[in-house]
Amino acid sequence: MNLCNQINNFCGQLNQYVPLILAGSATLFRCAQNISEWMTVKHLSNPDQDIQKIFQEIVCECGLDETGFICKIYDGYDTPARAIGYYVVAISQGTADQLKDTNQKLVAREIIKHELGHLVHKDLPLRVLSSAAATGILFGLSKISQHYMPKPHSSLGALAFAVGALFATYVQLRFMWNGQIFALNLEEKRADAFAIQHSSNPEELLAMADYFSNRFESHVEKLTILQIGGQRISDLYEQRKDKSQSMRDWAIENRHTPYVAGESRVHPNLYDRSMTFRLSAEQLKKNKLSDEINLIKRS
Repeated sequence: MNLCNQINNFCGQLNQYVPLILAGSATLFRCAQNISEWMTVKHLSNPDQDIQKIFQEIVCECGLDETGFICKIYDGYDTPARAIGYYVVAISQGTADQLKDTNQKLVAREIIKHELGHLVHKDLPLRVLSSAAATGILFGLSKISQHYMPKPHSSLGALAFAVGALFATYVQLRFMWNGQIFALNLEEKRADAFAIQHSSNPEELLAMADYFSNRFESHVEKLTILQIGGQRISDLYEQRKDKSQSMRDWAIENRHTPYVAGESRVHPNLYDRSMTFRLSAEQLKKNKLSDEINLIKRS
């Protein structure tokens, strides 16, 4: 009976505290991340007048109050831009340079609109709230399982309880992980949709489509060194049914497999994002052409 009780207590505590600790840690991490980003804002440099003017034009183009958002510049070229808090868009020096370049400004403008989409939807503060909500839900599930799960009175019962408790812990951890990934994917898709909705120039959308397409092509080149479940992606590619299929086409076909066609599971895969902007550009061109034809008919 002592062994039964020990197994019971251990598995019960595992089921109750492990998901709670992880969810709580995620909440604290989100809070610390937001606080640290807010603290770095004052150390970021202000844009020059030309960049500030372009930024205000983009804000107005999105139907927003130009005084309600702030642009900041940070050193580096790896991450083109990021949204901070409620109203700050921090862009890299590389993105700032692109805004002044006739050939590259279209992509930079779309990137800023994407980040404005994050701010409009309050994505960053909502991440903290969602983590806190997940912590509360897991705490409630743990309490319910502790209260209603029957206590074992034999070795077999203790083993069954252990298996049940461990499975419940696994389910809760998967719920938390997949929930976070789903929420972050949704944020990116909403920010993309915001950028598309507030773009009147199809060339901007095509430039953004090419941007994601180039990132996808670059990612495909690196697939041979990546692994899924301990197996190299290049080995999975060699097992394809159609031996004439290129790595790129194979990656497109398997683009929803983790890490195949996206740089991380947090973001929607690059190929789909590229196609979304490309199809939106084509639709915008059709709408403009239709409007021009209707205008000619009226005149």
